[in-house]
Amino acid sequence: MKKNGIAFRYKLYRIDKQHLTRYLRVCQKVEGNEIINQRIDELESRVDGIITRLLLQDPSMEITATVVDKAIAKEEEQKSRAEKAKTRRTSFTSDFDEYINQKKAVKQQEDIERGLDRKLHPTVKDYISVCNAIKDYEYYSHTRTHLSGITEEWMDNFIEFLTLPHEDTKKHKYTCKGNMCNKTINKRIDCLANFVWRYYKDVDKAEVVKSKKLDDSIKSDILRLYKDELTMLADMELTDMDETRIRDYFVFICLTGLRFSDFSTIDKSNFIYNGRFWSLRLFTQKTVKKAEIPLTDRAYSIALKYDYRFDYYCNQVFNRVLKSFLKNHDLFSESYLSVRHVRRKLEKNVVRRRDKMSAHTGRRTFISILIENGISVNRVMAMTGHTNESTLKIYVDKFSPDLNESIEPLSF
Repeated sequence: MKKNGIAFRYKLYRIDKQHLTRYLRVCQKVEGNEIINQRIDELESRVDGIITRLLLQDPSMEITATVVDKAIAKEEEQKSRAEKAKTRRTSFTSDFDEYINQKKAVKQQEDIERGLDRKLHPTVKDYISVCNAIKDYEYYSHTRTHLSGITEEWMDNFIEFLTLPHEDTKKHKYTCKGNMCNKTINKRIDCLANFVWRYYKDVDKAEVVKSKKLDDSIKSDILRLYKDELTMLADMELTDMDETRIRDYFVFICLTGLRFSDFSTIDKSNFIYNGRFWSLRLFTQKTVKKAEIPLTDRAYSIALKYDYRFDYYCNQVFNRVLKSFLKNHDLFSESYLSVRHVRRKLEKNVVRRRDKMSAHTGRRTFISILIENGISVNRVMAMTGHTNESTLKIYVDKFSPDLNESIEPLSF
């Protein structure tokens, strides 16, 4: 810049001359040159604007690099104060609600484009659970949450809140019932960190949240049915229609490996005949991955019996009715060691197997039987809609047919 015969130069970026073009921009052979040039353009525009404003205020002012640096620092301070004022005006949970609504709209549009019809994307449900937990924590701790208050101490207190059981009071009904194990808490932490990073663009705060993830290396035994147990259950003579329905539904899940969200929404259009056998074809609700499951004769006969629809129960009612049915017939009453990793300790409880059974037990049964019969992990993933092979590693470790071969040399 020249003024009154005096030249003023301001350093925007430090780089070797050999990497500059004749127009004083970084040449293409430098990695990331587009980003660097964009930064240079933005800073040049900013400095030009500052100089213009300074000269408008005082035309006789001597412009130097120090003067410009001070003006930039002042702008940054004002911007910081404005951001803090905004944080004080809006609560953390109201921002979280806004983010959830934005994410809900995006996911709904994605579902429409994929031809999916569902009320809520599973990912959105996870974020709603986190936001509700924070609202409950605010009531529990008599505090208000703001971004500036997301510290290591706050995270420790919030995690402690998630591990404790909570009962409703006359004044407050808890959405978050607490009593969470490390695996569930880590899911909440991942969602919270992602919200802080995406909404506030605050990488440092997101790192604070992520740094508090808990050890989840201890895995419980996989609760599943074995093939002879599944056969026994499917062949039971039942006269009560409600018991027959819950038994048939559960057997169908065991034979298809469906998540309940998929099981309860399929209809006749999902059943395809290829000239040899029937298959169940769908886009999974959770991972939005195409899955195709060849159906056994028994699985198809159950689908035919209920006119290809299984929307009689919601998930919670299904699990409750299933447990009641198993108890009435004294099925799977043997002891089962339930292990939960909670903070830095293991909670071990001996319960009856049936007390821990749910719709998801059917999915575990499906995967376990296939793995122990030598079906490849990739083939199983094509049927279950899993996107990550590591998720099935625990099944391979426990049920692979190689395990039986490995102890044959010790047999006598």
